[in-house]
Amino acid sequence: MKCRVIQADKINDNNKAEKKMLEFLQRLPEQYCVYRELKIIPAFEEKMKGCEKRRPDFVVTAKEINLMSIEVKDWDINHNSYEWKDQYTVIKKSNGVSTTLGNPYDQAEKYFHAFDEI
Repeated sequence: MKCRVIQADKINDNNKAEKKMLEFLQRLPEQYCVYRELKIIPAFEEKMKGCEKRRPDFVVTAKEINLMSIEVKDWDINHNSYEWKDQYTVIKKSNGVSTTLGNPYDQAEKYFHAFDEI
């Protein structure tokens, strides 16, 4: 038997990375529970104030791991380069054009601390 998956909405067709991650996570054993775009209590939302996104892409729970938050980025590493600028920023370079992106590590770390405090 597979794990239990709880999601409010289906993943958009253009979000290929999240679809692949969900396919992977669905193969976890039945004692695991996977939540997609988990809406969390107001205390969590308050701790994430100022963040662009306030919901982790996936939250996995099980006795063996307690809780794991997974943030998925659909970055094209074959055609673009990504450089770590600092703990908050990543620079994406594509065809000579640089774009500043939020560092996914910072986002995941904020989720970790918000869950830990709750």
